[in-house]
Amino acid sequence: MRMFGRIYGCLIALLAVVALGSAMALAAEPPAKGPKGEEARGDVKITIPEGWQAVAKVAPDEGGWFRGSKDAPEASLALIRLKNFDELVSPVNITSQSDVKLNGRLARLLVGTMDDGKRIVWLVLFEKPRGDGRMLAAVAVGPAATWAKHAPAMQHAINSLRFTQAP
Repeated sequence: MRMFGRIYGCLIALLAVVALGSAMALAAEPPAKGPKGEEARGDVKITIPEGWQAVAKVAPDEGGWFRGSKDAPEASLALIRLKNFDELVSPVNITSQSDVKLNGRLARLLVGTMDDGKRIVWLVLFEKPRGDGRMLAAVAVGPAATWAKHAPAMQHAINSLRFTQAP
């Protein structure tokens, strides 16, 4: 539960999910650089949508961003590094899962809901650990009622992920 609090509270509701249970397609080619530009987070670069705010006080190789008020975000996006994804995944009601390749890296895409279906969640779990044993997760979360409004921006951000080191 500690990890869920870290993610849900600190990052408010997290990284890229699909509109009401339908699987979101990952772009075959990376999108063009967004207006805000890329942010480096350790060995990863990500393009954050314009108008999104950064979460303060996160590790330099992680990140959290949200749209709207930090007390009641409209949508949230996060990069999280963990040695085990179990606590991250356990509060999510998984509705679909598949193996994906995102910009040359293999990952597991989990789509689901939280809070009795009130929030949609998309987890992209990269299985290859870094030298310190931690693995990267990209997480997107948003209210189901307004998911369609924010899903394209979150999809763009996740598709923009670039690793600066070889796998």
